[in-house]
Amino acid sequence: MAIYIGNTGQVSLLRADGTSSISGSVSNSDINPTSNRFSFSYPQNTFISGDRIEIKSTTTLEFISSSGWVDNVSRNIGTWFVHVDLMGGLYLYSDFNNAIAGDTTGRVELKPIRFPQNITVTIKNSSYKNLGSIRSYEFNTERDSVDVTTLSDSFREQYSTLISGSGTIECFFDYMPPDIANTSVEKAVYMHQLLVRQQIGAEFKARLYLLSPDPHRSTQQATDSIWYEITGVLTNVGISFESDEAVRSRLEFISKGPVVLKVDTRG
Repeated sequence: MAIYIGNTGQVSLLRADGTSSISGSVSNSDINPTSNRFSFSYPQNTFISGDRIEIKSTTTLEFISSSGWVDNVSRNIGTWFVHVDLMGGLYLYSDFNNAIAGDTTGRVELKPIRFPQNITVTIKNSSYKNLGSIRSYEFNTERDSVDVTTLSDSFREQYSTLISGSGTIECFFDYMPPDIANTSVEKAVYMHQLLVRQQIGAEFKARLYLLSPDPHRSTQQATDSIWYEITGVLTNVGISFESDEAVRSRLEFISKGPVVLKVDTRG
């Protein structure tokens, strides 16, 4: 039989799409063309730096320069990554890593407008990123049962019903922006931010790998993968802080919807 060590696993996260849209109005006083910052009235903690958002209006998005689109043609709808500053100001980027860092590099250019413009913003995420600095994770699946024993039965009868899942993830705490060599890593601080997000909720999608592709395994098994695919809801986020140890985050979650175990042996 094959024996697999824990380092063959990993956790990949997808920032779950928002179930509702946020509407507001952007006026010229909400735009700072010098720093390419804008704002509008929205509930605190709605957006998290790195979220991929869709901005839509009934007319062309006048406050976003045409250079913000790939083909340099302004439209009434567009999708960008967002960086949120401490005051709730928003900066748009075409690249996830630039949005996390919040640097001027890659920032979408904004411009003044004459009249206020009504917009609708929806979170639209589309790619999985590995959760960095994973120490361990645990995932449990359970199936409820209903007792259907009748009075005349000699033995107890059970009927299986709903499936549920729950688990924990422990990782070293990290908040620093990604470096050039680490372009697809989600930092632990995101999960802390996710729990307190008010308007959209604390949902995420995850792939919990028991076995992930590894070129160091035999050629026949190098691309084999086994993973659980779930939609999770954070229920508790804790910090383990000791003076002589690295700070660790402990994330507790429950599953929402289907729990699917997938096996890929295309290699």
